[in-house]
Amino acid sequence: MDNEAPFEVVDFEVPPSDDQIGGDVIDAVRNVRFTIKKVTIRQNDAKDIMRLNVQSNVGPLGVDGNGRYANKALFAELLVYADPSVYTSDWWKKQSRFPWKQFQGALGLDASQATRINDEFLAKLQGQEFVADIKKSEIRMKNEDGKYEGTGDFKNELANFKKAS
Repeated sequence: MDNEAPFEVVDFEVPPSDDQIGGDVIDAVRNVRFTIKKVTIRQNDAKDIMRLNVQSNVGPLGVDGNGRYANKALFAELLVYADPSVYTSDWWKKQSRFPWKQFQGALGLDASQATRINDEFLAKLQGQEFVADIKKSEIRMKNEDGKYEGTGDFKNELANFKKAS
């Protein structure tokens, strides 16, 4: 048997990462104007969950009206589809896609109509503006008992999407 790998083997030592700190997490703030820069689709392996990952940049007035954090990229991950034969609880049926419904309203889309998500749709979203709240949430992970607990680190999330005026 040949001991040569069919690819280049890289052998280097990665320095410890215990001194790394998270990115710049913004304190919670309401009614911030955003411009959509990029939208991508994310599905799980079973293809029974579909999300839109929306990269949006803070508008020129920033979070304080004076340009603080202007052009900072924040992300919203919006659940647009969950297979109803797999995800059967009331939460999945009645609440899981509510942020998507708000997002549709903020962009002038009719939430009562089906939305065809394709390259053309994603391209049309780029450059559109909306207003949202920035939430500061603790990152939670499963512990050994399978229960979620806070890690002490924080992240930003977008919520309460509204039309830009």
